[in-house]
Amino acid sequence: MLRLTKIALATMMTVSMVSGLTVSGLMTNEASANTLQRTSAPRRTTVQPGVMRSPVVSPSQNFSPQLSTTGNWKGAMHSQGDDVLANFELSISGGQGNWQLIGAEYNAATDTWQPAVLNQGTLTTSVSGTQVTMQLVGSGMNMTLNGAFQNGGTTISGHQVGSPNYVFYFSKS
Repeated sequence: MLRLTKIALATMMTVSMVSGLTVSGLMTNEASANTLQRTSAPRRTTVQPGVMRSPVVSPSQNFSPQLSTTGNWKGAMHSQGDDVLANFELSISGGQGNWQLIGAEYNAATDTWQPAVLNQGTLTTSVSGTQVTMQLVGSGMNMTLNGAFQNGGTTISGHQVGSPNYVFYFSKS
């Protein structure tokens, strides 16, 4: 690799000193043509004495991952400062999905608490950059949540619209 770098550097320096020379990539002589492998068509460059140009590189697309609500989410909602949580599970695909409020119901016959779905319904989501809006509709419930993606899109946190002290936190499961 060091030998290849020296040949390429020496070739580039020689080319930059010669006026009006047209080169095809880095392959200006037979020795470098045998050591370099070309993966694409050559690009013609005209070299002018005393002028050193560097290529302008601008990304043609955003390389950050696309943030999405698609997937299964688990989390909780609560009044800020309160230790009583309402546990939620969300299942979202293509901006639509279902939600469940998870809790427990008391069974008087066995005097035990049993895990149960206390309420459930449908939801829609919209994403704009890192901002997320969720509309949860269910039995006796219509709630809008505004939040933001955190931790590279693996969590969403925010508050209920109209009740900024009612906060939520969901993690992708």
